[in-house]
Amino acid sequence: PDKNPDEGATERFQCVQKAFSVLNNERSRREYDATGQLPEDFGGSFDGMDGDELYSYFRDLYHKVTDEDVAAYRVKYRFLDAEREDLDEFYEKKGGDLEHILDFIPYAEPEDLDRYRHYFTLCVQSGTLELYPAFKKWKVSKPDKGLWERCRQNENRCADEEQASTVRKPRQGSKSSKGKKQGKG
Repeated sequence: PDKNPDEGATERFQCVQKAFSVLNNERSRREYDATGQLPEDFGGSFDGMDGDELYSYFRDLYHKVTDEDVAAYRVKYRFLDAEREDLDEFYEKKGGDLEHILDFIPYAEPEDLDRYRHYFTLCVQSGTLELYPAFKKWKVSKPDKGLWERCRQNENRCADEEQASTVRKPRQGSKSSKGKKQGKG
């Protein structure tokens, strides 16, 4: 606009700047691609939008999380780097106190506590984690280096068996299961 005296040059320049800022910012670009609008398009906020419009706006931005999504993430998480990173973060944050670890680690179950104790003990012994006084009561005297892998294999085997059993079992009350029970065939 300072070099172009034409009427409307300032407005065109501002449009180009806004387009550049939207395209240059990943979040803004994703919002615009999903909805064709930005929050600024509503006067800088969501004022004036009713509940259905707000729900629709955010539903368009983020897909609905399904049970299948949760199950798929569990497979990608447990026994892998993501779980170990969360374990390390928890250990450091809580100074080695494992009291509430099952509340912090996604998909953690009570039977995982022993695996976690062995993992932390091995990390402390190797020097990758600091030995905090609070961990001394949780520490394992003879950590099992193979426990993590055996637990992972066992979980995979159980998941495979569960999947196979749901495929093979006839549904309760179906004609084929009733006929077999009554000796008809």
